[in-house]
Amino acid sequence: MKHLRRRLKTPGNTDGFTLVELMIVVGIIGILSAIAIPLYANMQRQARIATVQADLRTLAGQVTLFMVHCGDVPQNDRTWTAAVAVPSGPVPCTTAVPRSVRWVAVEVTDASGAPAGPFMQQLPIPPAGWTYEYTPGATQGAFTLVGTSPTDLPSSSITYP
Repeated sequence: MKHLRRRLKTPGNTDGFTLVELMIVVGIIGILSAIAIPLYANMQRQARIATVQADLRTLAGQVTLFMVHCGDVPQNDRTWTAAVAVPSGPVPCTTAVPRSVRWVAVEVTDASGAPAGPFMQQLPIPPAGWTYEYTPGATQGAFTLVGTSPTDLPSSSITYP
């Protein structure tokens, strides 16, 4: 025991870790990273899916407000994967309704001249690898919003409403 205490107190002690100890530490770090990296990738995927759900839910609400004010939803299909340019306004509802969903980002006036909007500042920008699609329905006021991604959701999509 005295020998051990004296050895630890000796100045200039140059003993280090053995190769086996270093290999064990590297192995443990490798195992931990093999567990953590897939978990992190899955968390990123879930975050992108949650972003898409929130974007489409918000856009569905704003299209509904547009419909309440103008009497119908925008009538042209629209697909986008990046930022969409916002038209200039204000415009009458009769001009905005026959156009695409990007017109929810413009101030519109109804038949009596009452202004409303813009209902959104811009259309939501999809996460990387995602595509958003707006399709008006066959009946007045009906529409569908779809978010698709071949990597995050290869066999399905997110649809509202």
